[in-house]
Amino acid sequence: MCAAALPLTGCCSVARAWCGPDRSPWISVEFRTPELAARTLLEALRRDEPQVVYDALADELRAQLGVDGLAIELAWPKIKQQVPYLHVAGYAEVSPAVLGPGGDTATITVEFDGRRLQMALVRQAYWELRYRRPGADLRPEQREARVGRRLGALAGAVDIRRDPEAEDEVSKVALPPQAAAHFGVDEIPPENVDSLGVFTAWKIRELTLLD
Repeated sequence: MCAAALPLTGCCSVARAWCGPDRSPWISVEFRTPELAARTLLEALRRDEPQVVYDALADELRAQLGVDGLAIELAWPKIKQQVPYLHVAGYAEVSPAVLGPGGDTATITVEFDGRRLQMALVRQAYWELRYRRPGADLRPEQREARVGRRLGALAGAVDIRRDPEAEDEVSKVALPPQAAAHFGVDEIPPENVDSLGVFTAWKIRELTLLD
C-alpha cells in the first residue's frame, strides 16, 4: 500500500517506486512484434514477474546477465539491486519500433520518470511440437508436453516450393525432420499432436539507460 502521505487520487512516478510491483490482473504475454515484446517486458518488470522477464530476453542478454531458466528466481533479486525501482519502467509508454536492415532487428526507446531506456530487439526463430502424452493414469496437467528449440534461421527450417502441376499459384510447404524427445513415453501418437510448426518471436537482446 502507498504511504498515507502520498496523494490518494493515483500513483505518480515517486509513489510507484514506493508502492512496489503492480498486482492487478495480467494483460498479455506476446512476442509477435517488437512493440508487443517491449510491452511484455515492461509489464513483467512492473509486476515483478521474473519468469516472464526471462522469457522476454534473447539468448545474448540471458548470457550477459548470467541467468538461465532455473536460475532466474535466484538472480532476480541481484538484478533489481543493481537497478533500484526497476519496476517503475513498466509504466512507460511504448513508441513504434525502428526496424534495422533486413527487418530482423529493431530498437525501441521508452521514457519513464525523466529517464530514457533503449531496448534493442532481435527476431528469433523456433521449432516447436506440443502433444498430449498417452496414458490413462496421467492427470490432465501431466499429459501436456512441449518440446522445441531455437533455430539459427528460418531458411532451411521450412521447405517451400512452387507446385508446377497446380493450375493456380500454389506452393507446397513442408517441415524437414526434427528430433523430438519423448517425455516418459515410448512414442508420440500422431493423433495426440496438438500443434507442430516453426514460428518467430521478438526478444530483447540489450537494455541501455541513456540518461
